Amino acid sequence: MGAAFWRFWSVEVATETGLGLAVIALQTMVLLDLGGGATEVGWLSSARFLPYVVLGLVVGAVVEGCGGAR
Repeated sequence: MGAAFWRFWSVEVATETGLGLAVIALQTMVLLDLGGGATEVGWLSSARFLPYVVLGLVVGAVVEGCGGAR
């Protein structure tokens, strides 16, 4: 595997590690600083996937309306 792959891989590892730590930090902040409980952390976790659901439905409707699935 070439140097380009290892550069790409190292950037991906750094990005995913940072995102994972950010999620943990945000959930910890909700629990400790904002006085939230398990319900609020659950809402926060589910809100991470809300854009995928909403955009998936909208884009699916647009593609279907444009005749994308013939």
